[in-house]
Amino acid sequence: MRILMTAFACHPGQGSEPGNGWHWARALAERGHLIDLVTRSEGRKALLAERGRLGLDNIRVHLLDAPARWKPPHAETGRLLGYEAWLRACARFVRDLPTPDVAHHTTWGSLHFGPHLRLEAPVVTGPVGGSQVAPARHRQYFDGEWRDEWVRTRATSSFLRLFPGARRTARCDHVFATNKITLGDLLHRLRARSVSLLSADGLASEHLLRTPREPGAGAWTPGRGPTFVWVGSMVPRKAARLAVEAFARVVPECPGARLVLVGDGRLLPRVRARVEDLRLADRVTFTGRVPWDRVRQYLDRADCFVFSSLRDSGSAQVLEAAGRGVPTVALDRDGVCDLMPRGAGVTVDDRTDDLPGSLAGGMLRVVEDRERWSLMSASALHWASGQTWPRQAAAAEAVYHRLLS
Repeated sequence: MRILMTAFACHPGQGSEPGNGWHWARALAERGHLIDLVTRSEGRKALLAERGRLGLDNIRVHLLDAPARWKPPHAETGRLLGYEAWLRACARFVRDLPTPDVAHHTTWGSLHFGPHLRLEAPVVTGPVGGSQVAPARHRQYFDGEWRDEWVRTRATSSFLRLFPGARRTARCDHVFATNKITLGDLLHRLRARSVSLLSADGLASEHLLRTPREPGAGAWTPGRGPTFVWVGSMVPRKAARLAVEAFARVVPECPGARLVLVGDGRLLPRVRARVEDLRLADRVTFTGRVPWDRVRQYLDRADCFVFSSLRDSGSAQVLEAAGRGVPTVALDRDGVCDLMPRGAGVTVDDRTDDLPGSLAGGMLRVVEDRERWSLMSASALHWASGQTWPRQAAAAEAVYHRLLS
């Protein structure tokens, strides 16, 4: 099958959307399909090197950068306008490529910005998220940026059908949705033709832990406290400060406990300041942005993965932690709880005014019992084993064949 794949973000060796763009192309190419991959030149060197290393000559790379545009004063607005410009340019660019059997737009996976592709072949997009919204009662964790979040919430909850990009998403021949609330909006509010639920994230098979973690690795003792790990970009919706405040509640109950914050972002100085305010500097480690291989090393030493995000369509980080046998504590909302089985970690109610206390309680439940931790670790690894990129590609392939039939 000849597949036209468009990926705004595509970069081997990176996480999140850039990594996903590459893994979609790789997984489908490894199933024997011919891939015409249209992406930006940003990851060109790494992309060509990885293609050569794997011997995937059936991935043909076509580079297209967004047209030059004026830069709006708001960085996020500029980012989205640049993406929309690239989608329009991509629709023109692919007219000169060989006619595919099917086209699939993979990244970014946004409900609000659907592809402009108009082809004789079926067009698939996703997995997309975008219908999830952050809880207003916890706006303090947005550090003065709640107004932008409020605008996004209004646009999603009240005016979704007015977005041309959302209507383009719904017009695709099939849409993969990454969480149930987005799937519901596609079916009922946007009247999409065909929709199914599929995680936005997958794991490379080589990432999976080969043997279960040692029993009791998550049981703390007075001589050895548990290690909690947080991974992500330090932007408002990820709420790294919430993780720090919850950890402060854990410390009195767990002598020797440590928190490792892996990642960078514009809120890093504020998170550091909060650590100092709470007198946790000797217990909290900031790694900054690190290569994926080092992230895996931190996960291998973790007893609990802390996912404090207030709004997310899913989480590659939770899946990656599960692939190393690490149970997760997360807020009971959005895409993570749609996909992660309950036995793979603990979810906590976010409908409370004391969110740090609620999250801290979940962190303690993960690590306080040796036998229960071992069961959660095994459940997390079992779930992750079914979320590999080859399985994601097989699910997409089944949809392609159905559309072509």
